[in-house]
Order: sequence, then C-alpha cells, then structure tokens
Amino acid sequence: DLKEKNLDEAVKHFLAASEVAPDPARAALAMRAVEELNRGSREPEALKLLEETVKKGVKSPEILSELGDRLVAAARLPDAVAAYTDAAKASPADPALWELVGELQIKLDKPADAEAAFRESLRVKDRGVVHASLARLCQARKDTSCVKAELDQALAKASGEEPRELLDIADLLASLGRTADALALLKGLA
Repeated sequence: DLKEKNLDEAVKHFLAASEVAPDPARAALAMRAVEELNRGSREPEALKLLEETVKKGVKSPEILSELGDRLVAAARLPDAVAAYTDAAKASPADPALWELVGELQIKLDKPADAEAAFRESLRVKDRGVVHASLARLCQARKDTSCVKAELDQALAKASGEEPRELLDIADLLASLGRTADALALLKGLA
C-alpha cells in the first residue's frame, strides 16, 4: 500500500542521513526514523532499529531512554535496566533515569541494586519521591528506623510540583497506617 511504502521510504532516508551526519545529528535523525515507525504502529521494528543504532555507537540519552522504554514494553526488563543505566550515565543531570533503574530493579527483585540506583538519583537531585521509594525498600525489610528516616526526608523534600510524588507519599503513609496524614496530603493535592 502507498502509505506503507511512503513510511518505508521516510525511515530509509532518515537512517541514511543518520549514517553520514555528524555525531550530534545522528541521534536526532535516528529518532525521527523511530517516530515514523511509531506513527505507522510498527513498534517491533522501532525497537530493532534502536538496538541497531546503539550497536553502531549512537548512544545519546534520548536514544538510550527510548530504547529503555521499548524494552520495558517488550517485557525485557534486564535489558531495559542496562539501557536506562547507560542513559543515566550519559545524562548526569537527570535524576529520573536513575529512579527508573531503581523501579525496574525492584520488579526484578533486586532490592540492593534498586537502593543503589535510588541513591544515585538522590545524588543528582534530592527528591521526595525517591525517598518514598527508599522507604518502601526499608518497609520490605522491616527496618522501621529506616522507614521513618526516609519518610521524614520524603515529606521534607516533597515539592508539590509533581502530583505523582504526593500520591506516592500518601500511599506510603496509608501503608504505614497513617491514613489521616495520607488524607491530609491528598486534600492538599486536590
């Protein structure tokens, strides 16, 4: 069909351009090819293209983050951890990438690795949402003094700018039996 042929041509041209472009433009052109594949609902091809692009040495934070997202969608969590870790190292000012690594490590039942990733995130930027994640790790290992310390930090560092942050902290409070505090926090959010 003509639409598919045009899509294939667009992807082919973006990839050809990325092969000869200077380094800063290579990633942007490869991402344009990925966007075209997404627009055509061809996600498996987009994942394959991202993996090939990284193998060719294009390792920008955008490419690596997108690769991580695709690998999560494909349920390839260990590979996603590697991609997000590389993205975090390539983007040292972005604490969210280390937070993603930590969340995936929890799903992979690697609490020590999750804690290390969360600590890296805090090193970049001290945020309440990450302290809430650390408190959950402490809660899982039944370390009440650690839970209290991390919860106190979560409450102190919560900016209120991210609704997810307040929701996570409220959920943590509720899980600790502090429903009145959780409701008060949610009321403030509303």
